[in-house]
Amino acid sequence: MHRALAAAVAVLSVPFLAFAHQPRIVDSIETIVTEPEISKAYYGELTGEPHLYLIESPKEFALYANILVPDVVGISKDVSVEIMRGDTEIARIGGADRVWEHYYEEFAGDWYWRGPAYASQASPGSYVLRVSSPDNRGKYALAIGEIEAFDGAEVMNVLSVIPYLKRDFFETQPASFLLSIGGAGIVIVLFALSFAFTLLLRLVLRRINLHRGCAAHHNIGSRGRVLRLVLAAALLTVALATSWNPFVIALSGFVFAETVLGWCVFCAVFGKKVCPTR
Repeated sequence: MHRALAAAVAVLSVPFLAFAHQPRIVDSIETIVTEPEISKAYYGELTGEPHLYLIESPKEFALYANILVPDVVGISKDVSVEIMRGDTEIARIGGADRVWEHYYEEFAGDWYWRGPAYASQASPGSYVLRVSSPDNRGKYALAIGEIEAFDGAEVMNVLSVIPYLKRDFFETQPASFLLSIGGAGIVIVLFALSFAFTLLLRLVLRRINLHRGCAAHHNIGSRGRVLRLVLAAALLTVALATSWNPFVIALSGFVFAETVLGWCVFCAVFGKKVCPTR
């Protein structure tokens, strides 16, 4: 069920994921970068030491790097990235003496200050991207790679990472993700899947219940629909304000579908009718 939902969300969310990097939370001073051509955004915070990103490639590859910092109160635009091949520095991007562009990332709806980017065909070998600042303090996002690639696992990863990024990196509320193209798109996709599943379930149960004479199109009244609408809103509110759990969002969509259809799966299974069939 987990994999099926992830796959369905991934396929239907492609238009909403077109602007996004695969997000990664950095929790150590050294990070091994796998598949360096695949677009990833590494979110980290310097706490006294530089952060190192290690690339080992047996073949030529497109090396792309861009440094950004979140547009939050008190942020310093002095983070730089030293790109090394072996012991040789081949480029340096960012730093307080460079021009930083005010940048809006459409997928998650976040504002950054974006520094210069580096792009080049890199020879086979070992590379180190060293992220630092004068005092080695502050938040940053390091984008590596330009090829956008998302599957079901990455969609689930986005939903698990977004609450942290909103709360701790951008210093806002997780629910604000709903105001972005990515957040709204994922909720729409999950609700659409829930609605389709509810319609399919109703069709199957109606066929099963035909011989019992209780295959009603509607089996709940106005009161039942209002209660389900309140429950759907509560489930969605809790999910968006906390973890963005896709299963809770999908359950909210399922309950909302029951509200719209005036049909309850439990009433259909147990043969109970809260209001007369019509």
